[in-house]
Amino acid sequence: MPIACADITRIPFADDSFDLAVSFDVMQVVEPDVAAVREMARIIRPGGHVVLSVAAFDALSGDHPEVWNEHRRYTPQTARELVQSAGLVVERVSFAFASLFPLMFAVRATQRLVRPLRNGPSHSDIDVPWAPINTALMLLLDGEAALNRVISMPFGTSLIVVARKPIKGA
Repeated sequence: MPIACADITRIPFADDSFDLAVSFDVMQVVEPDVAAVREMARIIRPGGHVVLSVAAFDALSGDHPEVWNEHRRYTPQTARELVQSAGLVVERVSFAFASLFPLMFAVRATQRLVRPLRNGPSHSDIDVPWAPINTALMLLLDGEAALNRVISMPFGTSLIVVARKPIKGA
């Protein structure tokens, strides 16, 4: 399988080339996002899948989105509309990282409140935390992932979208 470094709005592969196309935390920084999802839909075969993870909720905007030049954050409805606008059939939209939501909400709200008092955005929530904290967070997220197989999370910091390209005539 060839590897290509390319613009997601102009993927250098033929139509119907893959069974699966994935994008992790990209759509919120791509303008326009629908062009990227249409390209992903173009390169997957009928019956193939597109899997996206996207940033959730404008309320979680803070320094991180400013540093990464985010254009938008998504709700379940806007994520659903995005993939449907590319001709895909939504199979699942679910939240991820619910256990981190309260902490991230507090940190990002504080960042927005104190922004006028600072010189620029902090990069601190992009750095990997101290090893024991990182391990504890990973264990927490492992537990959440197991729970998410049984019940859907009611909120989270990200959305996971699974969509399928329809088979023509089916």
